[in-house]
Amino acid sequence: MRGLGIVGIGCFIAGIYGIGGKVVLSTGGGGLYYSRGSWHGWWYGIAAAGTVVLAVAGLLGLVLLRGQARWIGGALLALSGVLVAFSGRAILLPTTLFEFLVSAFLMAIGVKLFLKSTLANRGVGY
Repeated sequence: MRGLGIVGIGCFIAGIYGIGGKVVLSTGGGGLYYSRGSWHGWWYGIAAAGTVVLAVAGLLGLVLLRGQARWIGGALLALSGVLVAFSGRAILLPTTLFEFLVSAFLMAIGVKLFLKSTLANRGVGY
Protein backbone atom coordinates (compact mmCIF):
# COMPACT_ATOMS: atom_id res chain seq x y z
CA MET A 1 0.00 0.00 0.00
CA ARG A 2 2.90 2.38 0.58
CA GLY A 3 3.79 2.20 -3.11
CA LEU A 4 0.38 3.69 -3.94
CA GLY A 5 1.25 6.79 -1.95
CA ILE A 6 4.46 7.31 -3.86
CA VAL A 7 2.67 6.75 -7.18
CA GLY A 8 -0.01 9.21 -6.03
CA ILE A 9 2.57 11.87 -5.22
CA GLY A 10 4.18 11.27 -8.63
CA CYS A 11 0.84 11.64 -10.43
CA PHE A 12 0.06 14.83 -8.53
CA ILE A 13 3.46 16.34 -9.35
CA ALA A 14 3.04 15.36 -13.03
CA GLY A 15 -0.34 17.13 -13.09
CA ILE A 16 1.09 20.26 -11.46
CA TYR A 17 3.95 20.21 -13.96
CA GLY A 18 1.49 19.93 -16.85
CA ILE A 19 -0.47 22.99 -15.77
CA GLY A 20 2.43 24.92 -14.25
CA GLY A 21 4.51 24.57 -17.40
CA LYS A 22 2.12 26.99 -19.08
CA VAL A 23 2.66 29.79 -16.53
CA VAL A 24 5.69 32.06 -16.85
CA LEU A 25 6.64 34.54 -14.12
CA SER A 26 8.64 37.41 -15.56
CA THR A 27 10.77 39.84 -13.61
CA GLY A 28 10.81 42.52 -16.29
CA GLY A 29 13.72 44.51 -17.67
CA GLY A 30 14.39 46.74 -14.67
CA GLY A 31 15.07 50.45 -14.66
CA LEU A 32 12.49 53.24 -14.68
CA TYR A 33 10.72 53.78 -17.99
CA TYR A 34 7.49 55.28 -19.33
CA SER A 35 5.19 53.03 -21.36
CA ARG A 36 1.48 53.14 -22.27
CA GLY A 37 0.69 56.11 -20.10
CA SER A 38 2.33 54.98 -16.86
CA TRP A 39 5.71 54.67 -15.21
CA HIS A 40 7.28 51.27 -14.65
CA GLY A 41 10.29 50.55 -12.50
CA TRP A 42 12.43 48.18 -10.52
CA TRP A 43 9.62 47.15 -8.13
CA TYR A 44 8.06 44.85 -10.74
CA GLY A 45 11.00 42.45 -10.37
CA ILE A 46 10.47 42.44 -6.63
CA ALA A 47 6.79 41.59 -7.12
CA ALA A 48 7.62 38.57 -9.30
CA ALA A 49 10.30 37.32 -6.92
CA GLY A 50 8.00 37.97 -3.96
CA THR A 51 5.28 35.93 -5.62
CA VAL A 52 7.51 32.90 -5.88
CA VAL A 53 8.92 33.27 -2.36
CA LEU A 54 5.47 33.72 -0.79
CA ALA A 55 4.02 30.78 -2.75
CA VAL A 56 6.81 28.46 -1.62
CA ALA A 57 6.54 29.68 1.99
CA GLY A 58 2.77 29.19 1.88
CA LEU A 59 3.06 25.65 0.57
CA LEU A 60 5.65 24.81 3.21
CA GLY A 61 3.37 26.32 5.86
CA LEU A 62 0.42 24.22 4.71
CA VAL A 63 2.50 21.06 4.75
CA LEU A 64 4.63 21.54 7.86
CA LEU A 65 2.40 23.47 10.27
CA ARG A 66 -0.12 21.60 12.40
CA GLY A 67 -3.70 22.30 13.41
CA GLN A 68 -4.88 25.88 13.63
CA ALA A 69 -1.53 27.32 12.47
CA ARG A 70 -2.13 26.19 8.88
CA TRP A 71 -4.01 29.39 8.15
CA ILE A 72 -0.61 31.10 7.95
CA GLY A 73 0.29 29.01 4.89
CA GLY A 74 -3.08 29.77 3.30
CA ALA A 75 -2.64 33.49 3.95
CA LEU A 76 0.82 33.45 2.35
CA LEU A 77 -0.58 31.67 -0.71
CA ALA A 78 -3.40 34.22 -0.96
CA LEU A 79 -0.89 37.07 -0.70
CA SER A 80 1.18 35.55 -3.51
CA GLY A 81 -1.98 35.44 -5.64
CA VAL A 82 -2.60 39.12 -4.91
CA LEU A 83 0.97 39.94 -5.98
CA VAL A 84 0.45 38.06 -9.25
CA ALA A 85 -2.76 39.98 -9.91
CA PHE A 86 -1.29 43.41 -9.18
CA SER A 87 2.16 42.98 -10.69
CA GLY A 88 0.89 41.71 -14.02
CA ARG A 89 3.99 39.59 -14.45
CA ALA A 90 2.35 36.19 -14.77
CA ILE A 91 2.12 35.22 -18.44
CA LEU A 92 -0.29 32.41 -19.25
CA LEU A 93 0.71 30.49 -22.36
CA PRO A 94 -2.02 28.93 -24.49
CA THR A 95 -3.03 25.38 -23.64
CA THR A 96 -5.44 22.92 -25.15
CA LEU A 97 -8.46 21.52 -23.39
CA PHE A 98 -6.94 18.05 -23.64
CA GLU A 99 -3.74 19.11 -21.83
CA PHE A 100 -5.77 20.79 -19.09
CA LEU A 101 -8.04 17.77 -18.61
CA VAL A 102 -5.12 15.32 -18.49
CA SER A 103 -3.33 17.49 -15.91
CA ALA A 104 -6.47 17.85 -13.78
CA PHE A 105 -7.09 14.09 -14.02
CA LEU A 106 -3.51 13.32 -12.93
CA MET A 107 -3.82 15.65 -9.94
CA ALA A 108 -7.16 14.15 -8.87
CA ILE A 109 -5.92 10.57 -9.23
CA GLY A 110 -2.71 11.47 -7.40
CA VAL A 111 -4.59 12.90 -4.42
CA LYS A 112 -6.97 9.92 -4.32
CA LEU A 113 -4.10 7.38 -4.42
CA PHE A 114 -2.15 9.26 -1.77
CA LEU A 115 -5.13 9.50 0.60
CA LYS A 116 -5.88 5.77 0.20
CA SER A 117 -2.30 4.75 0.98
CA THR A 118 -0.86 3.88 4.38
CA LEU A 119 1.66 6.68 3.89
CA ALA A 120 -1.07 9.28 4.42
CA ASN A 121 -2.91 7.36 7.16
CA ARG A 122 0.16 6.74 9.28
CA GLY A 123 -0.24 9.93 11.31
CA VAL A 124 -4.01 9.73 11.94
CA GLY A 125 -4.81 10.40 15.55
CA TYR A 126 -3.08 13.71 16.25
